Amino acid sequence: MPDIAKDLKGYGMSAENGQLVWLSSLPITLTVDTYGAMDTYMIDPRLVVSDFVFQTEVSWKSSGGLAGCGYMFRTDRSLSRGDHYDFVAIRLSGLPIWWAAYWKEGYLQRMLSPDYATSAAIRQKYGSTNTYAVVALGDHLTFYANGDRLSTIQNDKLTEGRIAFQVQQESGETTCVFKNSWVWALK
Repeated sequence: MPDIAKDLKGYGMSAENGQLVWLSSLPITLTVDTYGAMDTYMIDPRLVVSDFVFQTEVSWKSSGGLAGCGYMFRTDRSLSRGDHYDFVAIRLSGLPIWWAAYWKEGYLQRMLSPDYATSAAIRQKYGSTNTYAVVALGDHLTFYANGDRLSTIQNDKLTEGRIAFQVQQESGETTCVFKNSWVWALK
Protein backbone atom coordinates (compact mmCIF):
# COMPACT_ATOMS: atom_id res chain seq x y z
CA MET A 1 0.00 0.00 0.00
CA PRO A 2 1.17 3.54 -0.67
CA ASP A 3 2.53 5.74 2.12
CA ILE A 4 -0.14 8.40 1.74
CA ALA A 5 1.27 10.80 4.35
CA LYS A 6 4.66 10.76 2.58
CA ASP A 7 3.03 11.24 -0.83
CA LEU A 8 0.92 14.15 0.46
CA LYS A 9 4.05 15.82 1.83
CA GLY A 10 5.65 15.50 -1.62
CA TYR A 11 2.68 17.41 -3.05
CA GLY A 12 2.99 20.16 -0.43
CA MET A 13 0.03 18.86 1.59
CA SER A 14 -0.31 17.50 5.11
CA ALA A 15 -2.19 14.46 6.39
CA GLU A 16 -3.60 16.80 9.04
CA ASN A 17 -5.47 18.68 6.30
CA GLY A 18 -8.30 16.39 5.22
CA GLN A 19 -9.05 12.70 5.17
CA LEU A 20 -8.82 9.57 3.07
CA VAL A 21 -12.16 9.08 1.26
CA TRP A 22 -11.31 6.31 -1.21
CA LEU A 23 -8.58 3.67 -1.47
CA SER A 24 -8.10 0.70 -3.76
CA SER A 25 -5.18 -1.70 -3.85
CA LEU A 26 -6.97 -3.97 -6.34
CA PRO A 27 -5.93 -3.43 -9.95
CA ILE A 28 -8.44 -2.02 -12.40
CA THR A 29 -7.66 -2.96 -16.01
CA LEU A 30 -8.94 -1.10 -19.06
CA THR A 31 -8.21 -2.39 -22.58
CA VAL A 32 -9.15 -1.02 -26.00
CA ASP A 33 -8.45 -2.78 -29.29
CA THR A 34 -10.22 -0.83 -32.03
CA TYR A 35 -9.33 2.29 -33.98
CA GLY A 36 -9.86 5.56 -32.12
CA ALA A 37 -11.12 3.78 -29.02
CA MET A 38 -11.50 5.05 -25.47
CA ASP A 39 -12.77 3.32 -22.33
CA THR A 40 -13.47 4.71 -18.86
CA TYR A 41 -14.17 3.43 -15.36
CA MET A 42 -15.70 5.62 -12.64
CA ILE A 43 -14.01 4.79 -9.32
CA ASP A 44 -17.09 5.32 -7.12
CA PRO A 45 -20.19 6.98 -8.56
CA ARG A 46 -21.23 8.11 -5.06
CA LEU A 47 -17.93 9.90 -4.34
CA VAL A 48 -18.14 13.60 -5.22
CA VAL A 49 -15.15 15.73 -4.22
CA SER A 50 -14.19 19.36 -4.73
CA ASP A 51 -10.72 20.00 -3.24
CA PHE A 52 -8.66 16.82 -3.20
CA VAL A 53 -5.47 14.93 -3.99
CA PHE A 54 -5.83 11.92 -6.29
CA GLN A 55 -2.99 9.51 -6.98
CA THR A 56 -2.76 6.28 -8.97
CA GLU A 57 -0.06 3.96 -10.29
CA VAL A 58 -0.54 3.11 -13.96
CA SER A 59 1.14 0.34 -15.95
CA TRP A 60 0.65 0.51 -19.69
CA LYS A 61 1.13 -1.78 -22.65
CA SER A 62 0.42 -0.76 -26.21
CA SER A 63 1.03 -2.22 -29.65
CA GLY A 64 0.50 1.19 -31.28
CA GLY A 65 2.46 4.41 -31.23
CA LEU A 66 -0.32 6.75 -30.14
CA ALA A 67 -1.81 5.47 -26.91
CA GLY A 68 -2.48 6.87 -23.48
CA CYS A 69 -3.59 6.26 -19.93
CA GLY A 70 -5.07 8.85 -17.62
CA TYR A 71 -7.96 10.00 -15.52
CA MET A 72 -10.97 12.29 -15.56
CA PHE A 73 -11.93 14.42 -12.56
CA ARG A 74 -14.58 16.83 -11.39
CA THR A 75 -16.77 14.93 -13.82
CA ASP A 76 -20.51 14.59 -13.72
CA ARG A 77 -22.24 11.21 -14.03
CA SER A 78 -21.91 11.03 -17.82
CA LEU A 79 -18.32 10.24 -18.72
CA SER A 80 -18.95 10.36 -22.47
CA ARG A 81 -21.25 13.39 -22.76
CA GLY A 82 -20.67 15.28 -19.54
CA ASP A 83 -18.46 18.05 -18.24
CA HIS A 84 -15.05 17.15 -16.83
CA TYR A 85 -11.32 17.77 -16.73
CA ASP A 86 -8.91 15.10 -17.87
CA PHE A 87 -5.23 14.25 -17.70
CA VAL A 88 -3.67 11.83 -20.18
CA ALA A 89 -0.08 10.68 -20.63
CA ILE A 90 0.50 9.62 -24.23
CA ARG A 91 3.09 7.34 -25.71
CA LEU A 92 3.48 9.12 -29.06
CA SER A 93 5.97 6.95 -30.97
CA GLY A 94 8.56 7.32 -28.24
CA LEU A 95 7.73 10.85 -27.09
CA PRO A 96 6.23 11.14 -23.55
CA ILE A 97 3.50 13.73 -24.10
CA TRP A 98 0.89 14.68 -21.52
CA TRP A 99 -2.11 16.94 -21.62
CA ALA A 100 -4.86 18.31 -19.44
CA ALA A 101 -8.12 19.56 -20.89
CA TYR A 102 -11.55 20.94 -20.04
CA TRP A 103 -14.55 19.20 -21.67
CA LYS A 104 -18.14 20.47 -21.76
CA GLU A 105 -21.03 18.20 -22.75
CA GLY A 106 -18.53 15.75 -24.24
CA TYR A 107 -16.74 18.32 -26.43
CA LEU A 108 -13.24 19.69 -25.95
CA GLN A 109 -13.52 23.30 -24.81
CA ARG A 110 -9.94 24.16 -23.96
CA MET A 111 -6.53 22.56 -23.66
CA LEU A 112 -5.22 23.51 -20.23
CA SER A 113 -1.68 22.21 -20.63
CA PRO A 114 0.96 23.76 -22.87
CA ASP A 115 0.87 22.52 -26.47
CA TYR A 116 2.81 19.26 -26.86
CA ALA A 117 3.87 19.22 -23.20
CA THR A 118 6.51 16.57 -22.60
CA SER A 119 8.18 15.28 -19.46
CA ALA A 120 11.22 13.09 -18.99
CA ALA A 121 9.58 11.96 -15.72
CA ILE A 122 7.06 9.87 -17.68
CA ARG A 123 8.27 6.30 -18.25
CA GLN A 124 7.05 5.23 -21.66
CA LYS A 125 8.57 1.83 -22.38
CA TYR A 126 6.25 -1.14 -22.91
CA GLY A 127 5.05 -2.33 -19.50
CA SER A 128 6.31 0.76 -17.64
CA THR A 129 4.61 1.94 -14.46
CA ASN A 130 4.06 5.62 -13.66
CA THR A 131 2.53 7.32 -10.64
CA TYR A 132 0.24 10.19 -11.62
CA ALA A 133 -1.40 12.66 -9.29
CA VAL A 134 -3.48 15.81 -9.32
CA VAL A 135 -3.94 18.30 -6.51
CA ALA A 136 -7.22 20.14 -7.14
CA LEU A 137 -7.48 23.14 -4.83
CA GLY A 138 -10.10 25.67 -5.84
CA ASP A 139 -9.34 26.73 -9.39
CA HIS A 140 -5.69 25.57 -9.19
CA LEU A 141 -4.98 22.14 -10.71
CA THR A 142 -1.44 20.82 -10.18
CA PHE A 143 -0.34 17.70 -12.07
CA TYR A 144 2.47 15.30 -11.14
CA ALA A 145 4.24 12.37 -12.81
CA ASN A 146 6.41 10.16 -10.61
CA GLY A 147 6.72 12.91 -8.02
CA ASP A 148 7.77 15.62 -10.51
CA ARG A 149 5.47 18.61 -10.81
CA LEU A 150 4.40 18.95 -14.43
CA SER A 151 2.40 22.16 -14.21
CA THR A 152 -0.12 24.16 -12.22
CA ILE A 153 -3.07 25.30 -14.30
CA GLN A 154 -5.81 27.70 -13.33
CA ASN A 155 -9.37 26.99 -14.48
CA ASP A 156 -12.61 27.78 -12.65
CA LYS A 157 -15.17 26.01 -14.86
CA LEU A 158 -15.73 22.96 -12.62
CA THR A 159 -15.66 22.97 -8.82
CA GLU A 160 -16.60 19.40 -7.88
CA GLY A 161 -17.33 15.98 -9.29
CA ARG A 162 -16.37 12.36 -9.60
CA ILE A 163 -13.12 10.67 -10.67
CA ALA A 164 -12.64 8.06 -13.40
CA PHE A 165 -9.81 6.16 -15.08
CA GLN A 166 -9.42 6.22 -18.85
CA VAL A 167 -7.51 4.53 -21.68
CA GLN A 168 -7.38 5.70 -25.28
CA GLN A 169 -5.56 4.91 -28.48
CA GLU A 170 -5.41 5.53 -32.18
CA SER A 171 -4.90 1.91 -33.27
CA GLY A 172 -3.63 -1.51 -32.14
CA GLU A 173 -4.32 -2.65 -28.59
CA THR A 174 -3.69 -0.69 -25.42
CA THR A 175 -4.04 -1.81 -21.81
CA CYS A 176 -3.78 0.41 -18.74
CA VAL A 177 -3.70 -1.16 -15.28
CA PHE A 178 -4.47 1.23 -12.40
CA LYS A 179 -3.50 0.21 -8.86
CA ASN A 180 -2.66 1.60 -5.41
CA SER A 181 -5.06 4.46 -6.06
CA TRP A 182 -6.44 6.86 -3.49
CA VAL A 183 -8.37 10.09 -3.02
CA TRP A 184 -7.65 12.47 -0.15
CA ALA A 185 -10.36 15.08 0.41
CA LEU A 186 -8.90 18.41 1.56
CA LYS A 187 -10.55 20.55 4.23
